Amino acid sequence: MKTFAFFDLDNTLIKPVSLVSFFSFMAARDLLSHEQLAQFEHLKTQKASGVSREQLNLQYYAIYKGMALSDLMHTGELWFQGQNSSDFFYRKTYNLVEAHRAKGHKSCIVSGSFLPCIAPIQRTLAIDHVICTKLDVANGRLTGRVTEQAIGQDKQVRMAEFIQRNPTTLVRCYAYADDISDLAMLSMVGHPVAIASSAYSRRRLPPNPRQSCHPF
Repeated sequence: MKTFAFFDLDNTLIKPVSLVSFFSFMAARDLLSHEQLAQFEHLKTQKASGVSREQLNLQYYAIYKGMALSDLMHTGELWFQGQNSSDFFYRKTYNLVEAHRAKGHKSCIVSGSFLPCIAPIQRTLAIDHVICTKLDVANGRLTGRVTEQAIGQDKQVRMAEFIQRNPTTLVRCYAYADDISDLAMLSMVGHPVAIASSAYSRRRLPPNPRQSCHPF
């Protein structure tokens, strides 16, 4: 039976917050309208007022309403190509992906980000699977709606669905994450690992996340 290693993306595999970095890349190249820029600025206000991460995630993706998914996928490739790998990837986690591969384990990114950001990372690291935010698309263009999220408790739900399609013994599996909102994700596996990063210092996971997780 396969053993899986699940990796959070932002501040675990990569140093930047992918959605913010991607948006900034588009803004710097005048690929966004004034209305879209204003919507993003409003998100900052919403975050400061305590709006949940799940709601902010929904509002973020609404910004891209009407844009062609193919254009965003192409922009994602350009965004990734413009990164300096030493400033982009966490070397320790990058090496963990390779170590799991050497052991014959299958890897999976679990993230609230979306494919335009994740696809080039998946290809570069030879990640086997992706669990991420899914967006509604009509005639090749985004409707602004999210069909499935992958944040907080939703990560656990999506991982459970993944396991139903890819049976495994969870006690043998691994999960890596940096944020306390990922405790539900970590609680599912036998080998949960808290990745220390400089971001979200007040929300960082305890050194041994198993101590804070409900047993399965």
